[in-house]
Amino acid sequence: MPRMHGKKPEGSTGGLEGLSAEPGSNDFRALQSSLQVLAQQMNYVMRNEKILGRNLLVLNKKLKSVESQPQEGGVAGPEFGELRQTVKDLTDQVARNAETLLELQNDLASLREQFVSREEFLQLKFTLEAINPSELVNLKTLNEMLGKREEKTAAPKLAKK
Repeated sequence: MPRMHGKKPEGSTGGLEGLSAEPGSNDFRALQSSLQVLAQQMNYVMRNEKILGRNLLVLNKKLKSVESQPQEGGVAGPEFGELRQTVKDLTDQVARNAETLLELQNDLASLREQFVSREEFLQLKFTLEAINPSELVNLKTLNEMLGKREEKTAAPKLAKK
């Protein structure tokens, strides 16, 4: 229903018959204003759709005229077809490169999960160097320990005989 200079006609509910327009009904006013905003937005969308449709028609006409007759410094019909094919080939190449990039990103993510980072490796190296397990037991000490162990196990065997 059209509005008259910002005033509502007497007894109008803005197209929402069945809802009460009591003076204290804030819900009704909020709903009505929301519907008005939506109606405005729909009108803008429809207007923009018409404008875009007209622009598309004009651009298609211009494209056909460029394809059929080259202008000064323009591209001839067969050359335009070659350019179109080149653009299509380049678009396909970009799509393939995007797929390859996605695969590489997935591979990199899986590698990051499987292996340690340089920082983690350096932390492990520092820890191992701090502990220095080669100082704890060297070959000479190990042989001495094994020799003492063999002597201890050999002594009870000799005593039993």
